[in-house]
This record gives sequence, C-alpha cells and structure tokens, in this order.
Amino acid sequence: STPGELQKTTAITSGVGLYYGLTWTSRRRIVYSSMAQDRLNISRINPDGSDPVQLTVNAGDNFTPAATVDGQYIVFASNRNGPFNIWRMNADDGSDPVQLTFTDGNFYPSCSPDNEWVAFENQTESKMNVWKVPLQGGEPVKLSEGYRMPVFSPDSQLIACRYDEDSDTYDVAIFSAQGGPPLRQFKVPKQEWQSVRWLVDNRQVTYVRNENGYSNLWSYNLDTGAEKQLTDFNSDQIYAYAWSPDYKQVACQRGTKTSDVTIISER
Repeated sequence: STPGELQKTTAITSGVGLYYGLTWTSRRRIVYSSMAQDRLNISRINPDGSDPVQLTVNAGDNFTPAATVDGQYIVFASNRNGPFNIWRMNADDGSDPVQLTFTDGNFYPSCSPDNEWVAFENQTESKMNVWKVPLQGGEPVKLSEGYRMPVFSPDSQLIACRYDEDSDTYDVAIFSAQGGPPLRQFKVPKQEWQSVRWLVDNRQVTYVRNENGYSNLWSYNLDTGAEKQLTDFNSDQIYAYAWSPDYKQVACQRGTKTSDVTIISER
C-alpha cells in the first residue's frame, strides 16, 4: 500500500544539519548524521526520540547513512582515511568498520534490498556518475554518467537517480541495476540535496517539491505519470527524508539554518 495522508509531526532531535542524511532501519531505528565533537558523526535513535546512540567517534566526517534491509549494516561516506569513500559498519553499535571503495569523491550510498550491492555516486570526473560495489567488498562497476544519488528499488532490479546540479536537466532517470541507458526519465522541480525514494510497489517514487519557500513530499507514478502531494507542511524546507519499513511514516530533516528530524504518522 502507499502512504495515506501524512499528519501529526513530532520533533525527535535538533541540530541535525542540511544534507548529512538519514535512513530508517528494519529494526525501526532512525540513523542520521549530525555535528558531534566538531565532526560529522552518525547516530541512531528510536522514533520516539529515546535511546540515542552515537555510532562513529573520532573517525573523520561520516554522513549519508544507508541501512541494509536485513538490519545488519549501515553503509556511509567517510573521509577517515583522507579521501571520501564508502564504508560499512555494524548497525547496532558501529563496530567492525570496513572500507568498500578506495578512490575519492564517493558519496550517497544505497543498499540493494537483496543485500548484494551498494550503489553510490562519484564526483571526481567532469560529470557525476553512479557506480555499485559488492556489500561484502570487491570490484566496483560503473552504471551511468551524468546522474547522482542512486537509490535501489524495493525489488533490487532498478536504480533511480537524479540529475547533477550542473546538468540543467532537472529530471529523474530510472536505470537497470545492471547498468545501461536510462529506461525511463521524468522531470522534477529543481532540487538541491534531496534524493528521490521508492515506494513499496516499485512503480512509484517520491521527491521533494519546494513552493512558496517551504517543502513537501510528492509521489510520481511511473505507469501513469500522476503526481500526488503526500505532506502538507507550510514552513521549513526538507533536506533529506526516509520512509519507515512499512511506508506508513517518514522521517525528515527539516528546518532553515538548523534542521530537526521529525516523524510523521499516518492519520
């Protein structure tokens, strides 16, 4: 099922930051990046704001976390060894960090629901491009050029990517998870840091639309082209968001110069 009308907003924690990212684990914990000890660190928290636990400590800047569907790992970008690369750590306590990429300029990881791959963007060439690397480690595979912020579909067969800010295309492209040319493209409003997200049916994606100085979430149906507004905020901007495992709630980083994580429940 798709989300109903999303109401009832609850602030969970403040000072989370703009594009640092968040994810929702299968164990119903929200994992996010924020400034801690003068660096970007990743923490987890329960949806009611209880039991906050910092997962990264004294290891450079760490952000854009993505959870594996089985709840075992958090994958994230980190410069703890100098260059920005994709790393993996245990979701419960941040232990056993494993480096998955070894170049530079790697950000915005997304885990395939079959727990096989991690897609990510690379920013070192003239155009941003998308790669994937095995979750357990191995050789990266290039998937596309000119797009960024890859997100695996719930069936692991597709990847949705959004345009590069310098491309002036303002579209979302759907690629096969095996690579190749775009299978589908559609226009979205100009966005800064937000990625698109899939809904559970593999046929709809969600995105952020900014109007009148504030943001709301909208869905786009890949079959019909129909768009639908999902939230009804009248203040603040959405910098990042993640759907709960049952797709009935969404956690957002919202704010202006500061940003809070909020949880919105289906009415």
